[in-house]
Formats: sequence, C-alpha cells, structure tokens
Amino acid sequence: EPFIGIAGRYLNWGLGEAGIFRNNVILSNTILCKPPLNDIGSFEATQAKNLCRAGFLEELKYLRAHGIKVIIALGATAKDYFDINGSITEVRGSIYKTKALSVIPTWHPSYLNRNQWKKDRVSVSMKYVWVSDLKKALLFSQGRIEIPKEDFNFRPSLSDIQSLLDYKGELISVDVETTGLDHNFAKIVVLGIGLSESKAITIPFIKQHTGEKYWSDSRFEIIVDVLSELFKASKLILQNAVFDIDFIRDANIPVPWSNIKHDTMILHSYLSPELPHDLGFITSLYGTTPFWKSTLKDRKGSILDMRERELYTYNARDTVTLHQILKPMIQEAKELDVYSIYQKEGMQMLKPVRQMEQVGILLSQTQLKKWKKSLLEEKQELDKALKEISNL
Repeated sequence: EPFIGIAGRYLNWGLGEAGIFRNNVILSNTILCKPPLNDIGSFEATQAKNLCRAGFLEELKYLRAHGIKVIIALGATAKDYFDINGSITEVRGSIYKTKALSVIPTWHPSYLNRNQWKKDRVSVSMKYVWVSDLKKALLFSQGRIEIPKEDFNFRPSLSDIQSLLDYKGELISVDVETTGLDHNFAKIVVLGIGLSESKAITIPFIKQHTGEKYWSDSRFEIIVDVLSELFKASKLILQNAVFDIDFIRDANIPVPWSNIKHDTMILHSYLSPELPHDLGFITSLYGTTPFWKSTLKDRKGSILDMRERELYTYNARDTVTLHQILKPMIQEAKELDVYSIYQKEGMQMLKPVRQMEQVGILLSQTQLKKWKKSLLEEKQELDKALKEISNL
C-alpha cells in the first residue's frame, strides 16, 4: 500500500491543506515492488519499470473509464512515466494533456519532508507551493480551470499589425526577445503582444539565422508608428519592465512609464518575497500554460539559431501568461493588503530605478561613514539592552 509512513502523513497534511479528502483520491505506484535499498535508479528498478508498464497503462485506462480527470504525479519517477520532459522542479504545477489523462507533476512528499529541516526560507516555503499544486489539481478536476487553446499569429501581415489599433485603451501585455542582455549592443529579434490569456501576435524585427532586417524600411516605419500609437493609448503589463522598455525605446517606439500598469515580477515580490520571481515559476502558481521556458534556456547556439516557430511560440507564451497570472495575483495581493503598496511604491519605482541604472547614484562617502557609525552605536545599545533583559 503506497504512502503509509512518514511520506503518507505528509501527504495527508498536504491534501487536507488543499481541501482534498484522502478517501476521495486513488493512490497508486508506478512499480509494484520495492527495489533494493529503495534505489529507483538501480538495475532492478529499471527492470521493474519495464515489466510493470503494461499493467500501469491498463490501470490508467480503468481510471479514465471511471471518470478520473487528473493525475498528480508525485516525484520525478512518476513524472517520467508520462514522458514529461524537464526536471520536476521546472515542470511542477503545470497541467499536461497526455494520451491517458491530464497530469500535474509535483514534488514527492518525502522530498519535501527531508527539505523542511533546512533553515533557508525557500525550502520552508516550498511546501506551500506544493499545496498550491494539489489545489490546482482539485480545481482542474472540478472544471474551474482549463488550459487555454492558443491562438497565436506568428507571421503577421502589415494589415494584421495595423489592426492592433483596435485594442487601443485595452489591457495588453508586451515582451521582447533580444540577441543579448546588454542594451548597448543587443537588439530586438521579436516583439510579442498578448491580447488575452490565449491570443497573441509576434512581430519579427530581424530574420532568424541571417540577422537581416525582417521588414523593408518603409514598412517598418509604419509598424513603429502603429506600436507607438498603441503603447501611448493602452494599459501595459510586463515582466521585468525595466529590461524590456529600453530595447523598445531603442527601436524608436516610445513607451510612457505611466502606461505600464503592472509589472508581474514586482507584484510577485510583494506576494512572496522569498520565492523565485521568474515568469515560469509564477505561471506554475497562477497560470495554466505548461512550462515552456526551457525552450530558450536549453537551446544550442544563439537565439538566431532557433527555429522560427519555436522562438515565436516562446515569445507568444511569454505574453499570454501575463494575462493568465495577473488577475489571481491581484486578488491575492488585495487579500494580503499589499496591493495598494505595490501600486503606490513598487510601480512608481520603475522609472527612477532605470534612471539609477543608467547614470548611477551620487553617494557621499562622508554621510555613509556617519550612517555606518550610527548603526553600530544603535546595535551596541540594543545588545546591551538584550543582555540586561536576559540577566547576562
């Protein structure tokens, strides 16, 4: 019987936190025997996987026939059985449509149990990330969330781009893929605009493989005018706006700071300052698009060596996921009473932070020494007061 020891008790806790009764779930193993020393990478375990696979697939057919809608794959071994690529930490929280059933991979409870004794805040917080994965499985099984059907325009015509002006005044997301990270040398390869949780348009700036201009000068001037008008009149969502905006402006497309209404990286730092703030991780918590970020991370060669459709799909997903995650993040921020601080302080710092990156900060060494001295004196006074309280 699976999950009857410490891992089982940890699983019971997680299911309870997610609002799931253990009696309402079916627990199973990918292999029906315990390998020597519980080593899943051993020769015996590999043999068991091969021998048990037929029975495992029959079990999946039985579950599907009896109305089971989603499987939570606990740990890398279970994840691999469904041919889901990527590390368990990368793909956890994603919803995958497989031939058998929908699958949500997440960590094994025994892994979390081992890591909960680490002193760093990230390890402690991961168990709540795990609970959110279990909650997502519950919501998906109830039909309350679903994977959006992607509607991407990869190679838009000039008229397609001009039709973006129909979205003036709307909430749109923006993301760029660039040849590098240095604004002084790199340039935009493709600019994506997300129009909803599933609809996006990707506008190439330069051609893959050759690096040549994608558009003629006259057509590109029209595109610049369209995007300038669109960005001046719309409410924008970005992830790490400070990075993207300079590249867009270098292309002679002005973006008013006041029109950037949301930066999801900053918003997430107010919600969970101890957790990672990259878009892939945030989407695993609040979005529904399966993990896609390894496409760029694991590429061979430069970004220009990638296949056109592969890169444009990556860029489009960067934009639609911003729409997916924004609403639940705002709702959580309001529940935690940090939304107004995020708006009044976090978002207002975008422009000055970028200015400081560009020109630096004027720092008085004399004032810095005085500040350090005052901190040291305050520390000594607090140490003295603490010793008095402790009778030391």
